[in-house]
Amino acid sequence: MRVAVVGASGYTGAEMLRLLDGHPQLERAGVFANRRAGEVLGQIYPHLDRDGQQVVESVNVERLAEQADWVVLGLPHGASAEMADQLLDAGLGVVDLSASFRLPVSVYEKHYGPHPCSERIRQAVYGLPELHREALLGARLIAGPGCFPTGVTLACYAFYQAGLVAPQTLIADCKTGVTGAGATPSSVTHFAHVADTVTPYKVEGHRHAPEIANNLSRDFIVPVRFTPHLVPLRRGILSTCYLPLNEGAVQSDIDEALDAFCSGAFFVHRLPDGRQPSLARVAGTNEVEVQAVYDEEHQIAVVTCALDNLCKGSSGGALQALNVALGLDESVGLDHLTPAMP
Repeated sequence: MRVAVVGASGYTGAEMLRLLDGHPQLERAGVFANRRAGEVLGQIYPHLDRDGQQVVESVNVERLAEQADWVVLGLPHGASAEMADQLLDAGLGVVDLSASFRLPVSVYEKHYGPHPCSERIRQAVYGLPELHREALLGARLIAGPGCFPTGVTLACYAFYQAGLVAPQTLIADCKTGVTGAGATPSSVTHFAHVADTVTPYKVEGHRHAPEIANNLSRDFIVPVRFTPHLVPLRRGILSTCYLPLNEGAVQSDIDEALDAFCSGAFFVHRLPDGRQPSLARVAGTNEVEVQAVYDEEHQIAVVTCALDNLCKGSSGGALQALNVALGLDESVGLDHLTPAMP
């Protein structure tokens, strides 16, 4: 199966190329990016083109239709939606890494503005296999989840599914590395601004909050107070979530719910008691580490989660979803990845 990557000069696009190169049943079918079209891929990312033979092509639907069966889109929302619409009309499958197809139309337009092809949203399947494995089988338009929503959802879903959480505000405090801001340089991600400090941002409201709420809402609409922080790391998201529990819930209920969820989630691992998630252990992999502790005094569960924002939080999770859509084992091309540190 031939897979082309659009937006290949960005971090998520480059990560998808890295993963495709290690996939035994998918073939890299072209590298496309308007901003750096005409450049040799090896000059941008030497590890992806050691021989310097791969030229980045400008984005062209006809060219993509000639070369690929599926296209991974690493473009901004809006532009990504328009491109997806054209590619689907041309008969290609699409994995979209933007926010274009993650939310219901009314929620999307409230937070992102008018949608250029809103009728496509109903066709899209949210690309989180741990929640939507059956729906993904045979899908032709996959909406890749956001990086923060992936971490918070995988940390908390088990407890909402088990009916343990009270209908009160979920507080999610998340730390992310600078690659989450994209490859385009800015003063916000300049070394002198991020080194030796931790900076909260979009405290007044982040657009990933409604996506988290949409994922977790079952018996009631989950109120979400989500605050991201930028930390001086390249990769990784560490999420600390505070869940208000129903009266009578205890540690054994938390343990049972999380164990049940992790037993059906290949990449999500509950750590032994007393051990907390580590960004170093998940860096460069599709693995997710989770821990949950019961705070009896405040009747809350404190759930911590670590993942790689570029891999499981973006391209790795999207490739996992594509595996499911194609009827492959979801771990193919992802289970061989090893962390940067033991």
